[in-house]
Amino acid sequence: MTTRNAWHNRIGLGTGIDVIRAVSDGGAALAATTQLLPDVAILDFCMPVLNGIEVARRIRDTGTNVAVVFLTACSDFDNFSCGQGKWVLGVCA
Repeated sequence: MTTRNAWHNRIGLGTGIDVIRAVSDGGAALAATTQLLPDVAILDFCMPVLNGIEVARRIRDTGTNVAVVFLTACSDFDNFSCGQGKWVLGVCA
């Protein structure tokens, strides 16, 4: 099972949250977000095609009210900035 599928199952099962699409890269995430207009898009920083920061910028530039939440195992936060929002960093053992 991929990490994406694990999160999809964890978030979508028995929580009252409708997971409307799980995708494998940033380009697909941007396309799904602009087409489906979810309340929240959960992104990873380190995605192929477009990284999560670029997807978040492009979502913001569309003027929609889609909130973005990042979940990542990526540890290089010094190189990430999307201009607005808040960060909560946690460490998993």
